Amino acid sequence: EIMPETIIGGVAHDLINTLGGVSVGIELASELGDDWVDDRIRHLDRARKSVLKAVEHLVGLRDSFRGLRKTPIGLNEEIIDIVDTNWPIIEGEGVRVELNLGSSEQPVMVDRGRFSGVITNLIKNSIDAMRDQKKKRLYINTQTSGANTHIVVQDTGRGIPPEIIGKIVEPDFTTKRDGNGFGMYIIVSSVKAHGGTI
Repeated sequence: EIMPETIIGGVAHDLINTLGGVSVGIELASELGDDWVDDRIRHLDRARKSVLKAVEHLVGLRDSFRGLRKTPIGLNEEIIDIVDTNWPIIEGEGVRVELNLGSSEQPVMVDRGRFSGVITNLIKNSIDAMRDQKKKRLYINTQTSGANTHIVVQDTGRGIPPEIIGKIVEPDFTTKRDGNGFGMYIIVSSVKAHGGTI
């Protein structure tokens, strides 16, 4: 029997290969220096980014099917690495990041890929929520108490309307024009798989 994660992983792999060819085509076309071509390139690049975002969600969906592969990580170091990885997006949107990382001497056992996916998705959700705000602040706090680890990702966005707050974790529900409705579903699935709450 073919497992769902195998099928999803295969689709993601094929899309990534296709995107590689599209990226090469965009790069070659950009060298022509024609205004008409440049306009078409911008449309192609936006489409490429949309597909890439879909691939990221497919990978997250694949991971939600498979079991956890836990390894010990340094919590604060991992948070800093994830922020650094996403820094081009953070800086590009004019967001100021404030980290308040508590003492974390003991390593935390998590599935590194899924943990990174959770924090990255929360960061990107925060950035989306602050696009029309003058004050753009992203706060990430960590605290470890015994066997419990608390992570808070907070922003100065407009917030979630009370009437939909219970729906945002449902698959296929989105309030974004270019969303696919799986972001929060994958986040919640990953957190619950670790025995956590969100």
